[in-house]
Amino acid sequence: MYHIINLLFKLFIESGATLHKLVLEFSKSLELKPEIFYIFGENKQFFSQIQHPSFGEISDNNIENAIALLRPLVKSTKKISAIELNYYEFDYESQIFHALIYLIKSQEHLRLFSIAGDYSTEFHGIISALESQKNSLQEVILATCDFSAEFEVLNKCKNLETLRIRHCAAKLQKFLDYKVSTLEVVDCRIDTQAMILIFEKSGGSLQRLKFESEDEEFQELSHSVQILHTPVFWVLNFPHNL
Repeated sequence: MYHIINLLFKLFIESGATLHKLVLEFSKSLELKPEIFYIFGENKQFFSQIQHPSFGEISDNNIENAIALLRPLVKSTKKISAIELNYYEFDYESQIFHALIYLIKSQEHLRLFSIAGDYSTEFHGIISALESQKNSLQEVILATCDFSAEFEVLNKCKNLETLRIRHCAAKLQKFLDYKVSTLEVVDCRIDTQAMILIFEKSGGSLQRLKFESEDEEFQELSHSVQILHTPVFWVLNFPHNL
């Protein structure tokens, strides 16, 4: 498998291929030859058209390889529209955080950002970097995130339309002051007052709500829908014992 992966990368790059989406996980079993990273650096067109990089786990023995790949990616494109961090660890090497921050800041029109935070409260500037995309960012997906003051920067995103919060700490909701058209809250404890404020802020622009929770606060929240003045599509899962 080691030889096949390296051979495929080499063939793709040297044939002049370009990527539009990259899904990559630096697991313990992934081993890339130094030659591959050299080819990455010499063939910038391979990453030049990429729109959607998605990163999974970066194992300890592959930190250097991940950094070596991020460097040419950052240098090759400013046209990325979506970035997904599907396996975030707060104790990655600082070079990983610096590379991801630079990747975010160097984009011209980032529209979607997604992060699975492993219930971390430390994001080392990655979330704060989204301020550089405050005029273009339209959708944010937060999964398994605890509260961090960095999330307050999302309130500066003028064109944020869709907010999806999944398996996150309730405290996070207190600092989200958004006007959105789509709001999704899945398997989170509900901060009723925070949600009502989002409803009031969004007003007639709120078109779709999705709530899935076993939280008893859910019942109180359902009564608050009367403050909305336009039809809204609801997807609700209430606690079984209500």
